[in-house]
Amino acid sequence: MSMTARRLLRGACALTMAAWAGFVCATPSPMPPVFDAALLPPVTAGMEGNPYRHHPDRAVIVQVGRSVYNQSCAVCHGADANRLGPAPALRIVGRFCQRIADVSLRSRCQGDADHYFYKSVMEGKVKLGVTHMPAWREALTPEALWAVRTFLEAPAPADARP
Repeated sequence: MSMTARRLLRGACALTMAAWAGFVCATPSPMPPVFDAALLPPVTAGMEGNPYRHHPDRAVIVQVGRSVYNQSCAVCHGADANRLGPAPALRIVGRFCQRIADVSLRSRCQGDADHYFYKSVMEGKVKLGVTHMPAWREALTPEALWAVRTFLEAPAPADARP
């Protein structure tokens, strides 16, 4: 097989995989994850910011968030957020905020990233009439969503690093 034919075959395979991944990841009916909601402290508000970011039981919340993520998000975003899915890497949302020295500005930056994350997950992503991500508002509670966000902000598990 010639080099040009191999490149065309590879390109066709890549397009097929991308189309298949887009079809799988744009499923319009997300399934609710299975987890013990009693493990998560109740959340009184929605988009104001991650209420679990500095919670004393953060380790438990991270584990619940990892479970919810792997049940609900991993199909598109990769198991344990390891960047091996066809959708964007979620660990980078707001990661740059940690480098801001000014505490007030860092807090505002994290608040903006939290708002973007909450809105994106709950309302989904539709561009030019194409669903790139379904809305999860019917499947995820705010507690589950913030647990996922807390998991994504935690250091990646050693077995999930690319």
